[in-house]
Amino acid sequence: MEYGQLQDLKNWTDGWRFPDIWLRLVNGEEPDSDAVLRNLLRGYTEPVLPSALWNQLLTDGEFKAAATLPHNQEFLSSWPEKKRDELVDELERHRSKCYVPPS
Repeated sequence: MEYGQLQDLKNWTDGWRFPDIWLRLVNGEEPDSDAVLRNLLRGYTEPVLPSALWNQLLTDGEFKAAATLPHNQEFLSSWPEKKRDELVDELERHRSKCYVPPS
């Protein structure tokens, strides 16, 4: 799979379901081509829970990636317990603790 084709995953509303690849693309990095198929298959066979991904992004300080998710309808519909405003507030609280300006 070509890097250009993978860029579609970054903008695809379900791209977050493949976090190993999606996170690299969001950060402007090229995914490891040897691991792409394995990571795509893992996304289908071991689906990531929205809450697990969200918490991991905040814990790891991946605020740029986390900031895209409250605007992603597919992500929000997969996690109906959380509302967009709650996620934005939570993200801002984590950012302020780490002194990372919003992007």
